[in-house]
Amino acid sequence: NTLDAYWDDDAHRYARMNARFGRNGETPRQDMSSIVTGPILECLNANFCNAWKHNAKVDLLTKRKPLAARLKVRPDFGIPVMAQITRTQSQESKQDIKSLYLQVACNATKFIYIENQYFRWEPLAKKIKEAAAKQVAWGRDPGKHGSIYLFVVTNSSDDGMGVGTVSTYKMLDSLGRANLMSGMAKEHQDIQQQHDVMSAVNELAIARMSSGTDAAARQKAAQKKLDDARQGRNGPLTPKDIPGLKIHICTLVAPDSPGDNWMPVYIHSKIMIIDDVFLTHGSANINTRSMEVDSELNICHERMDVTQPLRRRLWNIHTKGIKDGASDSPEDAFMAWKKTIDQNARNQKSGLPPIASLIGFSRTSTLKSQLD
Repeated sequence: NTLDAYWDDDAHRYARMNARFGRNGETPRQDMSSIVTGPILECLNANFCNAWKHNAKVDLLTKRKPLAARLKVRPDFGIPVMAQITRTQSQESKQDIKSLYLQVACNATKFIYIENQYFRWEPLAKKIKEAAAKQVAWGRDPGKHGSIYLFVVTNSSDDGMGVGTVSTYKMLDSLGRANLMSGMAKEHQDIQQQHDVMSAVNELAIARMSSGTDAAARQKAAQKKLDDARQGRNGPLTPKDIPGLKIHICTLVAPDSPGDNWMPVYIHSKIMIIDDVFLTHGSANINTRSMEVDSELNICHERMDVTQPLRRRLWNIHTKGIKDGASDSPEDAFMAWKKTIDQNARNQKSGLPPIASLIGFSRTSTLKSQLD
């Protein structure tokens, strides 16, 4: 990519570089690219050529078709894999990427890792919860067999989230993490509590007009309901547990940020990893547009000897190599991430530099946008 913002490396340094020497964008940028060789290039080319023919009325496919037989896998570029192209192409009613995400979420037994620019497509949250609930219903005991662990790295800044704060809130709320967007969560809580108080007031008024042997008991119950509703006002925002599912929602900062100015890392990746085996990456974000409307292209495969090293590398970047930060044990990694998130929260509050790039997702703004 020729854009200055993309010329970053794994260090995600705070300092902006001269364009000849490194990242020259406003902030560091987390992304992933890949080299693709072999017959799958014919599929990539066909997708491009068909779109070009549709829009530019130029047939490139016929001219290029004889080249397909010359497309060979290049083992010197990495381990050969059996890969598949998935697309979102609304002109052809293709929503393969949508189907892919909803299917593989059901296959997770250990962990799901999502690193994406956006995290705001609620059907995926529902499918992940459904998968965890089914496994618990089928006899999986989280205390004995462990939970499914969901690790998410996404943007929380205005620039990073863009125009989808409402759908992001709905996504987090569905996963029991509305508290991470405390501004919007507080507004929602206030509206709900006002409704609860008014409902309790009306119920008490009706109870006071009642007669009969149980009138006093009904009045007492209605009064308690009103008292509870009033006490619930201004209560703390807390996460909600989901049986069989443990969740970290995170974002990134430049790990060498000064204590008084933690710089966000712009997350541009579009990656999902399941159980260190399945991997999909490409252009699709976790949002409705990428799943149903825009033109998107992803590649997926199931090769542990490719997927696991990638996941380890990513987690080591984010946790700065701390003990168990990239562990093959989801439980150990989850605990290491929690320690990192908690320590970074304390450091930020105290005006100290971060210990690693990984921090907890947090957004206090009440700004609402729902164009996506």
